Amino acid sequence: MKPQDLRIGNWVFCPEIGDTYTDRSPYIKEFCFQINQINIWGVRLDIGHGAVHKCNFDQTIEPIPISEDWLVKFGFQKEEMEEGEGHYYSLRLNNSIYCDLTLLGVFENGVWEVVLFPYGKFFRFKYINQVQNIVFELTGKELDNKY
Repeated sequence: MKPQDLRIGNWVFCPEIGDTYTDRSPYIKEFCFQINQINIWGVRLDIGHGAVHKCNFDQTIEPIPISEDWLVKFGFQKEEMEEGEGHYYSLRLNNSIYCDLTLLGVFENGVWEVVLFPYGKFFRFKYINQVQNIVFELTGKELDNKY
């Protein structure tokens, strides 16, 4: 991953941590961790109970592909399209005005079509950190992981 694609609070996949810390966090089963520090050499990952793991950028830090499981963890609601045409995932970004971030569907290469309603802005994202970053950019708030 490129350092410029990351920020504190992003979730990343780091399989190299392995079984060393399995008693510390439920996320370790998936090897997914939240970044709590970034510097020019790498990141520090929160592995639970106040412990951290340092990873250099040349080590294995991978983005987490967008999935239904991760969208639900971040509070997206699964909505059915009209006439059984499928479903989409929506997140209300602002309670005082209508502003939703909606993930419409996934393409063969794992890229999701993302729309910011009602503004008609379209994005194409493949990874959870991209969704986290756009929500943070729009609201100044982190997505809560309801793991």
